[in-house]
Amino acid sequence: MKKTLLTLTAVLAGVVGYAAVGDTAVIDGITYTATSDSEAEVSKGDNTVSRAVIPAMVEIDGKRLSVTAIGESAFYYSKIVSVELPNSVAEIKAMGFYNCDLASIKFGTGLKAIRRYGLAYTKLTSISLPEGLESIGDSGFFGCKTLSSVEFPSTLKEIGTSCFYKVPVTKVLLPAGLEVLGNKAFLECNSLSEVTLNEGLVSIGDGTFYKTAITSISIPASVKSIGEEAFYDAPIGDITIGANVESVGAGAFAGTGIEAFKVDPANRHFSVTDGILYSADKRLLIAFPAKCTITELSLPSECIGISGAAFDRTGIRKVTLGSKFRAIDGFAFCQSKLSEINMPESLVFIGEQAFAGTNLSSVSLPGALPEIQNAVFAECKALSSVTIPASVKYIDIRAFYNCTSLATVNCEGMTPPELEDWYEAYESPFYQIPSAAVCNIPVGAAAAYKGSSWKSVFSSFNESLPAKVTPTALDPAENSKLSSFDGVTMTFASDMTIVKKNPAVRVIEGPLVAGVPVGDAVSVDEWYLTAGSASTLRIWPADYDGYTSPFNMETGKDYFVIIPEGICKDASGSFNERMVIRYQGCYETPKVEITSITPADGEAVEQLCNFTFTFAEKVNLQSSRLSDIKVMKGSVDGAEIPVEQWWAAGGVTSGTSISVFAGDEYDGYTMPIRLEDGVDYYVIIPAALFRLSSSYSAANAEIVLHYNNGKSGIDDISADNEAPVEYYNLQGVRVENPADGLYIRRQGNKTEKVYVK
Repeated sequence: MKKTLLTLTAVLAGVVGYAAVGDTAVIDGITYTATSDSEAEVSKGDNTVSRAVIPAMVEIDGKRLSVTAIGESAFYYSKIVSVELPNSVAEIKAMGFYNCDLASIKFGTGLKAIRRYGLAYTKLTSISLPEGLESIGDSGFFGCKTLSSVEFPSTLKEIGTSCFYKVPVTKVLLPAGLEVLGNKAFLECNSLSEVTLNEGLVSIGDGTFYKTAITSISIPASVKSIGEEAFYDAPIGDITIGANVESVGAGAFAGTGIEAFKVDPANRHFSVTDGILYSADKRLLIAFPAKCTITELSLPSECIGISGAAFDRTGIRKVTLGSKFRAIDGFAFCQSKLSEINMPESLVFIGEQAFAGTNLSSVSLPGALPEIQNAVFAECKALSSVTIPASVKYIDIRAFYNCTSLATVNCEGMTPPELEDWYEAYESPFYQIPSAAVCNIPVGAAAAYKGSSWKSVFSSFNESLPAKVTPTALDPAENSKLSSFDGVTMTFASDMTIVKKNPAVRVIEGPLVAGVPVGDAVSVDEWYLTAGSASTLRIWPADYDGYTSPFNMETGKDYFVIIPEGICKDASGSFNERMVIRYQGCYETPKVEITSITPADGEAVEQLCNFTFTFAEKVNLQSSRLSDIKVMKGSVDGAEIPVEQWWAAGGVTSGTSISVFAGDEYDGYTMPIRLEDGVDYYVIIPAALFRLSSSYSAANAEIVLHYNNGKSGIDDISADNEAPVEYYNLQGVRVENPADGLYIRRQGNKTEKVYVK
């Protein structure tokens, strides 16, 4: 009985001292929740609590637990004003003190992390973050409108995205060990005038110091990238791009006080001309200094692109682009003084708002442009006329938003470009253009325009532009799967005359990016345009001698055949429209497939002489390669056994089954190679001995065949043989004191292979 009573008492004692995960206790208006059998977190602060000292230990269901965290949303919108954390708290979880009245916080020594929005929208005025803190999560102090002073610990490694958004901090000294400075970390900290970046920092993220009050900054040598809008609208007056900087994002220095950029002479990625920042090879204009006094600029001939926001709000008035120029990125000239720019036919991309708010008065878009993107010419109040080429197939919302002087729109395509659907009136591509604006279109195109969404923009259409001719059919049809391309036949509704018999056709292998084929150009010597009949024309690739020269289209790749405008015309003089025809490649690289070899690899044979190869499809034997067949004794790198000459059996050098044999040099008699007992032989068939009849470029790889005669060449040693035992290594050299390994042991006339231990 006593024994039973003692056992029951022990069990009950265990129950009293146990707290399950999720169990809670409320102490002085604060709820604590068990997170393990030894730890708890603050999970809720009552709105009656204005000041709190969080204990290091709490008791839940009779179990003492260590308080290790401020839980998620624990003081969310609470009335807490002051809090003191114990050394045991290692983490302030997401939104732990979000938008509460917190004006004072004392950290313990154990704090490692402040998570997302952990202290956002609090009423802190200054803060000294504790040593040991390693990470401040995204938006950690977001919107703390009274926080003017922050001291960072030396242990801090990460400051998250938008961490101090709109915080009125005035000075920032980043610790030496900081590794990650998140995007927009100090976005719109309008009072921030002094920043010291730490050596070791690798990246300055997008918008990190956007609209701050920084007047000067030293970029550490360790920095490799400067993100988009990193210093946008900060009044920095001078900047040097360091030796190790590899990338500068769009608008990184837009709206600053910089008059001329500088680049460390050791930098391999950037260069400066007239204070303007270019890529090292001048192919890309990165940034035009915000306060540069240059008003007219001719870009270097090698320049093919302008980076986003490069001329944002600058005083540039005229820009001349080279004949090979390709792309203008988004916001490139946004709100600048630009009033004149040429657009070469090579220009195929103009990004959103690229010319928004400029002083352009007339625009003729290039003939290869595929689309007009969002708000490209929005708020161009001086723009009175625009010519949209037939190549444009799509116009995005707000493209000509509030262009209140736009009186003439020339749309050259027989098929109207698709207008992006708009929900609100202000999203219309032509919102607020004059009601009397004229839309000129090609002769015969009125029905197409009136039957589209264009009828909701323009009340009438003037068929005053030359008609364009488009094929009624293509062979092969667009989007066909092709293994090779030898030309395309175009069928027209009427008789056609060739204008250019060698048109400048281009083929691009690659994807569409913003409607533009981007990738590698397929090399073709010449293109020919020939007539099949009065109404059919064929464009085909040729070599320099005028012979058809097809090219393969690889499986899984897209190919775009770009046919220029004006290469043929109908009886009325109407020229063809520019065409971009897409095809899908399905070409599989051919290969020589050997289905069998006789004798088979590894087979035991008494002699080597004749080899028969069977193929999946017809091949041709390259007789000049027969002499490269080798027979090696012992190993692949062993001694070569001489063969006078290799022959094609029966003189057959083409087909799906071809035999070769070892023979004498002159008469072609077989000369077999007999295999010794216990010796390995290797026959090496050279690469390109066989080539496909259908594709000369497809040839076999080197083939190594292994043979022996299946005999060890070793007899058993008789137990009663009294002759002395001798050991030889595998090269036949007698060994007095054999070490570990494989040897030949001889006793009288008997031999065997043995392992000596």
